[in-house]
Amino acid sequence: MKDLIIKSIKDFLSPYMLKLTFLPIVCLFVFWAVIFYYFSYDLFVYLFSFVDVSFTSSWLTWLEYVLDWLSKVTIFLLLFVLFFVFILFSNLIVCSFLAPLVVKHTKDKHYGSIELLEDSNLVSIFSLLKIYVLYLFVLLVCIPIYFIPVLGACVLLFINYWFFTKCVVFDVGSIIVGVSNLKQIESNNKRDIRILGGLLYGASLIPFLNFVVPFFSLIVFSHLIFTKKSQG
Repeated sequence: MKDLIIKSIKDFLSPYMLKLTFLPIVCLFVFWAVIFYYFSYDLFVYLFSFVDVSFTSSWLTWLEYVLDWLSKVTIFLLLFVLFFVFILFSNLIVCSFLAPLVVKHTKDKHYGSIELLEDSNLVSIFSLLKIYVLYLFVLLVCIPIYFIPVLGACVLLFINYWFFTKCVVFDVGSIIVGVSNLKQIESNNKRDIRILGGLLYGASLIPFLNFVVPFFSLIVFSHLIFTKKSQG
């Protein structure tokens, strides 16, 4: 796995990959920075209006202050995490369009003898839409949990970790081995996929790296799936 990461870093730093990566990154960064600069305060005020912590007994005043502080911190963390959710969501959409170029470049450079088994565009799009629909459904169902301090943020992070890993693996895997064969690859390599997905998603939570990591992940999982395919 160490060699795979090193190989991916070298590929990512190549002029072609850097050019392929940073143009959409700059556009996405400017777009979301402007959105949150103008609307984050209003959104914070709106969400906080739903939280009214007050007690009639004077001796419970200290508890009111504590709960008020916890509510503010929770909402702030929620907005912070939502910022990364929107960035992740938009990055993964862009990654879906860049995946064929990344896979082709990786194949030509390292795995020229391996044939691609890409399915029709309709099959790939339908399968990817199912992942997006399931993700959005789970996000909506879990909305009440997000307002529970700490637990809400953890649940949201786990949902996004699943979505991140699932999308990136599908984007490159559906091109390399096809949708039907990808399920077998995922089943046989759960440990490697979970470890790489966890490391990459963790890195994507770091400010500014979150714009780069989804594109870098395409390279990492391309190498992983090509390697597994070559091993039979």
